[in-house]
Amino acid sequence: MSSGRPGWSRARAGVLAALVLLGGLGLSAAAALTLRAAAADQAAERMDQATATVRAAVAAQLDRYLDAVRDAAAGLGAHPDLTAEAFDAVTAPLAARDLTGANNVGFLTAGTGDPGPAQAHWRSRGARDLTLRPDPGAAEHLYLVFSRGLQGNAPVRAGLDLAVAPAAAAAMREAARGSAAVVSDVYVLVADAGLPAARQQLSFLVTAAVRGAGGTLRGYLSMGVRGTDFMTATLHRATAGALGATLAAGAAAGRPVPLAAVPGPGGASADLRRTVALRAGQRQWSLVTTTTSGTMLPAALRTDLLAAAGGAALSLLVGLLVYGQASGRRRAEEAVARATADLRAAGTQAREQADLLSSVMRTISDGVGVVDRTGRFVLHNPAAVEMLGVNAADSVPPAEWAARVGAFRQDGVTPFPPAELPLMRVLRGAPAADVTMVVRNSHRPDGLVMTVSARPLLAADGTVTGAVAVCHDITARTRADHELAAATTRLQIELAQRRAAEAELAEQKAYLTQVLDALEIAVLTVDTEGRVVHANRPARAKLPRSAQALTAAEAAGHVGLTLADGSPPAGDDLPTARALRGEAVEGEELRLGGPDRPRVVRVHARPLRHEAGHITGAVVSLYDVTALREREADLTAFAGVVAHDLNSPLATIGGYAELLDDELTELAPGPAGAEARRALGRVRGTVDRMRQLIEDLLAYTAAGDAPLNPGPVDLRALVDDVVTTRLEGLLARPAAGTAPPDVFVGPMPTLHADAGLVRQLLDNLIGNALKYTPPGRAARIDVTAHEAGPGWARIEIADRGIGVPDGQHHAIFTGFHRAHRGAGYAGTGLGLAICHRVAERHGGVIGVTDNPGGGARFHVTLPTAAAAQRAPGAVPAPTAGR
Repeated sequence: MSSGRPGWSRARAGVLAALVLLGGLGLSAAAALTLRAAAADQAAERMDQATATVRAAVAAQLDRYLDAVRDAAAGLGAHPDLTAEAFDAVTAPLAARDLTGANNVGFLTAGTGDPGPAQAHWRSRGARDLTLRPDPGAAEHLYLVFSRGLQGNAPVRAGLDLAVAPAAAAAMREAARGSAAVVSDVYVLVADAGLPAARQQLSFLVTAAVRGAGGTLRGYLSMGVRGTDFMTATLHRATAGALGATLAAGAAAGRPVPLAAVPGPGGASADLRRTVALRAGQRQWSLVTTTTSGTMLPAALRTDLLAAAGGAALSLLVGLLVYGQASGRRRAEEAVARATADLRAAGTQAREQADLLSSVMRTISDGVGVVDRTGRFVLHNPAAVEMLGVNAADSVPPAEWAARVGAFRQDGVTPFPPAELPLMRVLRGAPAADVTMVVRNSHRPDGLVMTVSARPLLAADGTVTGAVAVCHDITARTRADHELAAATTRLQIELAQRRAAEAELAEQKAYLTQVLDALEIAVLTVDTEGRVVHANRPARAKLPRSAQALTAAEAAGHVGLTLADGSPPAGDDLPTARALRGEAVEGEELRLGGPDRPRVVRVHARPLRHEAGHITGAVVSLYDVTALREREADLTAFAGVVAHDLNSPLATIGGYAELLDDELTELAPGPAGAEARRALGRVRGTVDRMRQLIEDLLAYTAAGDAPLNPGPVDLRALVDDVVTTRLEGLLARPAAGTAPPDVFVGPMPTLHADAGLVRQLLDNLIGNALKYTPPGRAARIDVTAHEAGPGWARIEIADRGIGVPDGQHHAIFTGFHRAHRGAGYAGTGLGLAICHRVAERHGGVIGVTDNPGGGARFHVTLPTAAAAQRAPGAVPAPTAGR
């Protein structure tokens, strides 16, 4: 009996241990079932919170894209001149921002019918290579005018007609009806239509209307977004692997179209699923999230599992303890050690799940805060702490939260009432979406502007257990809005000033147009291309109605403009062409009309210059001098007739006087005959003076009106001939007691002038230098020449004579003026007037100064042979010089 007792004790201990174990397991199972229901409710609540967080993150990303396009459209509309330069300046910030999935932003304009005028208009605005390609099946076209690639993508080629994409066209029509940015239905972008099917993805457009002053529609700004790239990146950041998520967008047919999907824990066996609505602009999208209860509530946090495991472990421990009384202390200790290890593993798993949730909260860029049903904060993610500047969850009652973080209304001055905080409002059942708030405290002394959206957290029975809020920093956007508003105000002021200036310019233009039209001189202005910009009334009378579409060469051909010989001028020799090269055309005479009755016009042309100095056009005037030239011809003919009629009786008088002188010499050699011969000498002298006066009058007329026949003139040979002729005449009648004249002639250039007129000019000047010498003194004359600018020579004739009286240096060049009228010097007063006309006819100048040491120094500028190698009028005016 004694030998079996220990075995019986062990059997009884085993039975007792088994009963204890079964009882403990039963109680643990009952507790686990009770706690399992509570765990399921807790997992569902966490699923709701995680779904709300993902939804807020996706909505925030969409809002970023909508805000970016809306702000850019407003900036583009504020530009008075919508040009490629303005488009590049406004869209440059978009290229610098992180806009995942965005491939292109472009400006579009609507059009119907022939695209030619629109194409020409936008080319003038900077789209130089633009070619509009209308869709033949569309009644109204949506042309892409300006384009910029985003996120490293090449820009879409301008000229594309987006009417081929119904979803894009519908989005733009919707944007035209309002002021907000809109999101299109999903479709394959036109730019991606040529990609292989495997690389194509569903995409959408974010579009905003571009409006000018007064809200007028100027076009559309659209950004193409590849949906899969955009949403996949966004969902990955938002879910952090804790959720599976599928984002579906509404299509034109009304059926949800999956846009992006992120796999989550459990795959098809996920037991938690939520579907929430999501607004994308004016579109309704849906977000479906899935996960497993184990992910939302890890085994370390599952109280039912903990209760079951703990109860089982405790029951086993008690059973083992009971059994240990019989089986030994060692086994009991080993059981306790194993149970302790299990508990530690469960704690480690719980910490890992807590770290996962913390990682999810840290990866969200927007601030997230959670409060319980009393309004006390239980959670802030790092982004929220950074945005608020303080951790409001640190034992702060709800009534003190606004004061702690420094919350103000949108004006930045009025404190935000605690009862109206978005989290407090949703706890009361009121909505709270996109509430604008300013936060300013010691951490944020300059203030931060943000929008806050809050949602309630509901238990399974629908009761509010707390609330979650998402804060989105809009400080930069608000600042940009203020800067844009200020810029818009400045632009409006500048626009008003410009309009006032334009109105004033229009008045001045109308006034100047009336002045020009009142003139009897034809005036035309041309641009740098030689096209007629303006023609006054006399000019319009000679040109066709479409004069402003003509070039100056075409207008010259229309009016029959020719040179004096009847040949048409070359295009480069037209006065307008020469003025556009910077030349000044002075008084050039041309012919108008046909050969039957040509009109003579005197032409002047000048370049028009910008204040910076470059040429912007030219102005030309044409004055009809036909009647004047006809009168001059009549006067010339009359002068010739008069000269002939006067010379005939003078020749008779001179002849008879000479005969009488010869007769008296033979018949009356005495004193009486000598007195008669002296009287006849005075008669012959008077006849000579009369003949000289007639010759000077004819020369004066010819110098001003005779045709100019320029050609090469050997000035040295001409001067030598004049000097020789003059000296021969003086030496034939030498004055008593006077030495012969001393004449020096220096090197002379070759001129391009009328040889006859130049000879007459030199003869008068050298003759005057010889004549106006004091009695008894030998004449001394220096004839020199030097350059007076490109294409001009300055000829100087200096003497040691009696000089020019003070105050008469200009008057001596007028007709019939004699400086030494009472000094006994013969003359008609026309010699220097003839010289003045000759110089003027050649485009030169003539003048006189006192010669140091006595006498006068006459100078005259005449064109050299180099002038003949240039176009007429191309020689610049001579320099004044001394």
